[in-house]
Amino acid sequence: MNMLKLNFFLFVCGVEVIGLPGNVNKRSADSNYNIQNGRESFEQYRLHKGETATLSCDVSGLTDSVKVWKNGTRVLYVDKLKIRKDERIILKKNILLISETTIWDSGWYSCEIENTNDQPTVVKYHLQVLDPPSMMGNEKSGEELTSVAGSTISMSCRAQGQPPPHITWSKQSKEVGNGTQLMLESIGRKDAGLYKCTASNGVGQPVSKAIQLNVLYKPEIEVLKPVVHGHLGLRVNLTCDVWSNPPPTQVIWRKPTLSLAQFPTFAQTEDSLMKSILEVYILNENYLGNFTCTAKNKFGESSASILIRGNPEAPSITSGVLSDSESSYLLVWSPQPSQNISMYQILYRKLPEKSIVYAWDIVEYPVSLNQQETYFLLYISGATL
Repeated sequence: MNMLKLNFFLFVCGVEVIGLPGNVNKRSADSNYNIQNGRESFEQYRLHKGETATLSCDVSGLTDSVKVWKNGTRVLYVDKLKIRKDERIILKKNILLISETTIWDSGWYSCEIENTNDQPTVVKYHLQVLDPPSMMGNEKSGEELTSVAGSTISMSCRAQGQPPPHITWSKQSKEVGNGTQLMLESIGRKDAGLYKCTASNGVGQPVSKAIQLNVLYKPEIEVLKPVVHGHLGLRVNLTCDVWSNPPPTQVIWRKPTLSLAQFPTFAQTEDSLMKSILEVYILNENYLGNFTCTAKNKFGESSASILIRGNPEAPSITSGVLSDSESSYLLVWSPQPSQNISMYQILYRKLPEKSIVYAWDIVEYPVSLNQQETYFLLYISGATL
């Protein structure tokens, strides 16, 4: 036991918690205290809600002294006379017991020893009752909010605990904000989804609340392949992705030169996404050109176009820029799939020399019908290279 001489009197004081678990910063019952001006000491202490705190004020050598226990400025005991009518607070000799502690018991406690000196001796304790986080009131998980695209929405999350909890917001495991409120302005389709607020204060386990946000909006159309190659006798599928909430009441395909009423269509639906697929069999040149996909719901409509073109796409040249020979070059290229190519035409010429610009030489490379090659080779040589 550590003892300090204070104005020729023996002074022993301490604070103790009954049933305190090991993860709290507990101090021993007999502690060294900071003595300020020889008459005042204080101790900081933490304990979990519901536990019992023991505050000790043991002074030896003082006669005719009066002890006054206070919580802040409120008097609890004057010697053995109980002032505060709280059954949880009991004085046993020189020990003040506070049972079934709550967060409202947190604060400053003091024991003032009145004596013949001018100033009383004061022992102070700063008591902090720890409480794990919990959601307040009606803050329950599973809440669902619905709003219209373009509007502003506020989501709230209130939690209590001691110390006060820190609140973070996340969506798909990505943090999107913090604090008791999350404000979203001019919301759209991509803002819809499951939001989670999490409250933590380092005591116990964090608690969470989930909020499902539904956004109502007019159809939005995405075309992953805006240009499709086609030729006579080829069957192609045109696909537009339609995002819509509520689901579209109508999805229509149009082409000015054709009646598409009898064209086969089918849809694949997943959540707010619907894939509308139009199957086109190219009979003649009227089947080439722009096809328009239009989707409607009660909030509006949107359109997007896909081009079926008959001219082939440029092949992919895989040979290097430089040749191994000064007078020849090996040209290697790969065709695009489903092009139905009948002939390639290769144009080449020497690089200009000052003001001299050379004419193009042309080589035609015929391809057999339905020839399926993964690449083509052409060996070019001559004095013009």
